[in-house]
This record gives sequence, structure tokens and C-alpha cells, in this order.
Amino acid sequence: MLLLLLLAHAWQRGQGIEMLGLRFDLPPTQRYQLAAAIVIVALWHLGMHGAMRVLGTDAGGAQAFDKIASNQLMPRTSAEARVFVLFVIVIGLGSDLLYRGFLINTLAPMTGAVAAILLASLADAITYGYDKPRDIPGNFALALLLGSAFYLSGSLLWIIVLHLGLGLSTARIAWQAMHRDGGPG
Repeated sequence: MLLLLLLAHAWQRGQGIEMLGLRFDLPPTQRYQLAAAIVIVALWHLGMHGAMRVLGTDAGGAQAFDKIASNQLMPRTSAEARVFVLFVIVIGLGSDLLYRGFLINTLAPMTGAVAAILLASLADAITYGYDKPRDIPGNFALALLLGSAFYLSGSLLWIIVLHLGLGLSTARIAWQAMHRDGGPG
């Protein structure tokens, strides 16, 4: 909701979606970044599938799969999985637009690029780690990496593809791990 209000305010001031770093008429460099993001997601997915096969034959792997299956946040049925995928897309897209696109572009002229990236990354990490403070450092590192990549490249599109692709791929692998032996759902 906050993101929609911020976008409405920006639109009222005559700023478009380009203000967030989103452009669809990409220059060649940004096309390469987008292609690289797609390749990285594909390699990640293939690597995770391979790791799953190797771990599936290992006693420790079975324990890891059981731990995934016991996670209360994971969907249990196909209907829950569809809602979960929608949730991952909306939250991932919203966080990229808000924390990277909007906050970094808004704060950088006032605080400088480094402070803008640090503040936006901290806000992102706290948002995702408020219920589990032990997750904040990892979330901060990821947000810092994505924020820096966005600022240096000037393009949010490839960051969104990378972030959503890795998240959805990981969710699919977790779903398969949960259902490897006719488990839940």
C-alpha cells in the first residue's frame, strides 16, 4: 500500500516509473545485465536440482528435506502453493521497487549514494527480519548486494528478474523437497 501511495505521489509530481530505475527500452549494457540475470537464475535452478538429487541419497539430505517440510510457512497444498507464488512475486517486486528503486533514488541526492544504499538496505533487512532478528544480517547482505548492483547499473529490471527468479526457483525446489515421497498436499 505504501508503495502505491509513493508511486501516486511521484506520478502527481510528473515523475514516471523511470524514476524507480525501470525502463523497458534498454540500452545494450542493460540488455546484457538482463540476459546475465536470466542465465544466473537458470544455473541456480539446475544446480539446486542437482544438489537435491545428490542430497536425496544421503541421510543428512533426508534430514534437510524433513526440516523444509516441517517449516510452517511452506505451502502444503496446490492451492496454498499458488497463493504462495503470488505472495513471493508481490513481495519481491514490491521490495525491489520500494527499497531499491524508490528509496535509493530518493535518498541518494540528499545523503550520497553510499548512505542511501546502506539506509535502504537496512530498512529492507529489518522489514524481513523483524520477527527473527538472527535473519537481519543475511537479509542486510542480500539487500546491500542488490542495492549496490542497482545503483551501479542504473537498471532495476534485471535486479527484479534475478531476485524473483532465485526466490521462485528456491520455492519450487522446497516444494519438490516436501513432496519427494508423496508428502503433504
